[in-house]
Amino acid sequence: MDDILCFCVPGRPIPKGRIRVPRRGRAYTPQRTRAYERRIKDAFSLAYPRHRPWRGPVDMVVVATCAPPRKWSAAKREEAKAMEWPCPRRPDWDNVGKIVSDALNGLAYADDAQIAGVTITMDYGPEEALTVQVMRLPDYEADYDQEQEEDDDE
Repeated sequence: MDDILCFCVPGRPIPKGRIRVPRRGRAYTPQRTRAYERRIKDAFSLAYPRHRPWRGPVDMVVVATCAPPRKWSAAKREEAKAMEWPCPRRPDWDNVGKIVSDALNGLAYADDAQIAGVTITMDYGPEEALTVQVMRLPDYEADYDQEQEEDDDE
């Protein structure tokens, strides 16, 4: 059984949009957010069609690769892509992480409360994409509980 899941969502990374609340009516998630969450789910399901959600703690690494601004010179754009310069612009890193964790909820792991750590990197690169890696961590709490049960049985 693999303890690392890794997949890629080609195209521009889209951040999680804020929930909208009209003056009269119910709160809703913007269509753009729902559509990108579906793309993440589809990419994961294509890469791991038989995966069952993990229980226990997980770590996640998210790499958002963005295109350099068009206003930059061609030489500067090429250098930024080749050297994978950090991308300090939009989309915001926290909203990129949130859309990934919400999309994988119930697919890669049972609940996003299981995420013990996240590393999010935003770089310029040759192809816009979102690369996600989810790693299963040792579940020391479950191991401890199991040891306690065994001691109680004696």
